[in-house]
Amino acid sequence: MTDVLATGNLVWEVSAQVAAVPPDLPTDPSAAFGAVLRNLVSLREDGGGSAANTCVHLAQAGLRIVFVGRAGTDGAGRNALRSLTRHGIDARIELMPGRRTKHNLFLVPSDGSEPVLRVGVPEQVAPPLPIDAVEPDLLATARILHLDRASATELALAQARGGAPVTLDLHTDPGRPVAQTRLEALLPLLDVLMVSHDAAAARARRLGIDPDPAACARSLAALGIPWVVVTRGALGAVACECDHPAFPVPPVPVARRIDPTGAGDAFMAALIAGRLNGAPFAVTCARAAQAGALACGRLGARP
Repeated sequence: MTDVLATGNLVWEVSAQVAAVPPDLPTDPSAAFGAVLRNLVSLREDGGGSAANTCVHLAQAGLRIVFVGRAGTDGAGRNALRSLTRHGIDARIELMPGRRTKHNLFLVPSDGSEPVLRVGVPEQVAPPLPIDAVEPDLLATARILHLDRASATELALAQARGGAPVTLDLHTDPGRPVAQTRLEALLPLLDVLMVSHDAAAARARRLGIDPDPAACARSLAALGIPWVVVTRGALGAVACECDHPAFPVPPVPVARRIDPTGAGDAFMAALIAGRLNGAPFAVTCARAAQAGALACGRLGARP
């Protein structure tokens, strides 16, 4: 049986540790990389994307992972596919002829400050995955469906689960009203929600709710979501179990902070593992904080 099923389009990422990031950095990833070449300290290339990164952590923990997605037939898409299979993931990827693959550039200052992201979405990028790309038997039998967005496809997949466990890692609050409506329909279907405080606060303000992290966590748990975690970066997180008070998740000290890019994905993987293993929520949150801190000690989003 599949432990975790995840979906999404593949991404190729370059993580460049640099001595300094210029203030007038170009928005195009290739131009931005050229602008920092003289300041380059170290470089790492690997596949990316939040759900895929979380799956890599889970596969390393020995769980059986299936990732269904799309990519172009360019080098970035083929390399991203190879990365998933190298990590032991059953990657069911449609490589689409004539299509290209999204790519990200993370510029990581060597002083440990926040990375700067430049996103490359090429013309003829691979389109989003349709719901019928996921086999019904796989969708029905996977122990957890993990999502990293609230698109129409993800909502339809969650609804088709018929109450089986679904997890969501939400980074940003949807801007368009139709996307906000989809998110509100998806939230009650979740077993685990991890959401950035920025996204949770934006939703709270839109609904006239207190944007404080604990208030955000309580309001989301009140929708019937068993586990809710509102992340706060270096400040840790606030967690709330349905029908229980919210509680703080203290940050774990990082001996040498190199790159925080993959901390949230590592945190999410620990939450999923805890849910699958039947671990107590507070214990799982503490382990997730440790996993996130460990991820900050290396360059790039993947182990």
